[in-house]
Amino acid sequence: MVSSARHIMLIAGAAVLAGCSNEPVAPALPRFAPAVPSSASTSVERFVEERLTNLDGVIVQLACEDGRNSEQVVLEGQVFVRETITINPSGTIIATNHSMPIGVRGVGVDSRQEYRVKEQNHYAVSQREVGYAGTNRSVFELTNRATRETFKLVVVSHFVVAPQPGSPFGKVVVDRETVRMKCGT
Repeated sequence: MVSSARHIMLIAGAAVLAGCSNEPVAPALPRFAPAVPSSASTSVERFVEERLTNLDGVIVQLACEDGRNSEQVVLEGQVFVRETITINPSGTIIATNHSMPIGVRGVGVDSRQEYRVKEQNHYAVSQREVGYAGTNRSVFELTNRATRETFKLVVVSHFVVAPQPGSPFGKVVVDRETVRMKCGT
């Protein structure tokens, strides 16, 4: 069972993994698939949004399963995020997200030692008239360059939502999340 302090650190880690912005982790998709007339074009529509998220000054601390914590680390650098929404001729909507760190590093608040920072996020969501499904994988890793001590958080989630009469959001039929924490040298 996760203690409340560790739970709070997981939530803080998830905020960092989400690009440290107030934007939702999952894409904002329409609640229904658009009706496509039989005379519709066979072309695919694609919308791409790219942005940089500044991590300068963000403070993170990761927890280990054995109860240890990393020291607080002040981050600097940016994360490049590309979100793509594709609508195919059948009306299926596919949303993906890829992130890539640019010059991201950290400095320990107490030790003043430098940390190598790895931040990755990828999600894919597909929506049709029969519901939608998605997967998200987020990795956040701190490695002390002097001691080689590593703190790693990996969160993988899968979900499936089926339409439900009277509900604009549908009914969640699958909701699995795996959280792995790895610490050591």
